[in-house]
Amino acid sequence: DIVLSNNDKGDLYRRVVELGAKGRQIVTSCTTDELTRFFAAFSGGDRTRAFLKVQDGCDYCCSYCTIHYARGASRNLREHRGQVFHGDGFALKRRQREIVITGVNTGDFGRTTGERFIDLLRALDAVEGIERYRISSIEPNLLTDEIIDFCASSTKFQHHFHIPLQSGSDRILGLMRRRYT
Repeated sequence: DIVLSNNDKGDLYRRVVELGAKGRQIVTSCTTDELTRFFAAFSGGDRTRAFLKVQDGCDYCCSYCTIHYARGASRNLREHRGQVFHGDGFALKRRQREIVITGVNTGDFGRTTGERFIDLLRALDAVEGIERYRISSIEPNLLTDEIIDFCASSTKFQHHFHIPLQSGSDRILGLMRRRYT
């Protein structure tokens, strides 16, 4: 009854409600060049750990990967951290103790808004009420010494990184068009 493009997925609930009222099928589509919207995602439920999506899309265009074609270019919301954490943000309302920062390529956060990933980490570290953070899906070439040093000195950021290593062979990494050796 409903098929939505990646650009419209944030409107899923509204579209389903409209579908019931109108009783007709809804189909939307778009090209990856049209994928400009970023849908903030926060999931927590009854668990102690919650997942916060801060980035979507990828600009890497690796030889084997379809993410760039399915999700579009790297993007995020400006000041995403303020919307979720400050004031009556989701994480604080739900009393989440641990937040896992996620995205297709989290280290790419800020590429479209002029922000830096390390600045997001520093801002999150200052939020009262959250005990622990983990960083997920950060590419090896974007895991800088500055980020490592910051996490090592932070009492909230865990000494844990989810790093998607694709191969241990420099030749294979070159064929894959990865950005590291």
